[in-house]
Amino acid sequence: MRDADRRSNLIQLKNVCKIYGSKDAAIHAVSDVSLEVEQGKTLALVGESGSGKSTTAQCLCGLVVPTSGEITVDGKNLLTLRGRELRDLRRRIGVVFQNPYSSLNPRMRVGKIIGEAVALSRKLTRRELRDVVIGHLVEVGLSEVFFDRFPHALSGGQRQRIAIARALALQPEILVLDEPTSALDVSVQAQIMDLLLSIKAAKGLTYIFISHNLAVVDSIADTVAVMRRGEVVEYGEVGDVLQNPKHEYTRLLLDSVMSTDPNWQFVPA
Repeated sequence: MRDADRRSNLIQLKNVCKIYGSKDAAIHAVSDVSLEVEQGKTLALVGESGSGKSTTAQCLCGLVVPTSGEITVDGKNLLTLRGRELRDLRRRIGVVFQNPYSSLNPRMRVGKIIGEAVALSRKLTRRELRDVVIGHLVEVGLSEVFFDRFPHALSGGQRQRIAIARALALQPEILVLDEPTSALDVSVQAQIMDLLLSIKAAKGLTYIFISHNLAVVDSIADTVAVMRRGEVVEYGEVGDVLQNPKHEYTRLLLDSVMSTDPNWQFVPA
């Protein structure tokens, strides 16, 4: 176990802002966002397109540099680290993107897609690397027959399983999941959600789960931050927010829920 296991809050965002454009034409993609995520818990970022939820997650991953604020992972400020310290911290964060059709290199076989990062981080023989990759394939519910296949030969659900396996390849502590089911057929969405829940339980991972669907959030999250126009308008335990929403925007999101679960319903407190 790393030192993070002994910390209450593995991730902290303090007054994070991201501004695009010039002073005269500034776009505030993220405005003064402060959040905390406990080790082994799931924080959901919810909001409509353009609300700032993906930009917030990208700041956490280091894909976007915030204009101001502080982001700490296990007590280390992501924005002040350099060199090897920064690379080591980034390895502890895996990312699964929304669209499995565009997030995988179509010219690379599955074995290379998953094994590329492993090969760069560990000295393994070709056989050892293959065994590691096959282990990750099995972990996401696929067999070794997929090792030599190209993404175009896979279904959407299979591609997303490959994307999840790639994110797990460096054994991260944190997974950022950017609407991982929204581009999939309805029949496959529940399977991927079950897979994510089982992986989290088995590995004790911490999730940042991005979604516009509060019904999906209800099944996976411990806490939820509702974002609108770059700001967090409501933040709390998922049960409290769903059953007793304080902000009108949260109520509008609940009214627009489309769930594949016939038993799910929003019952106001």
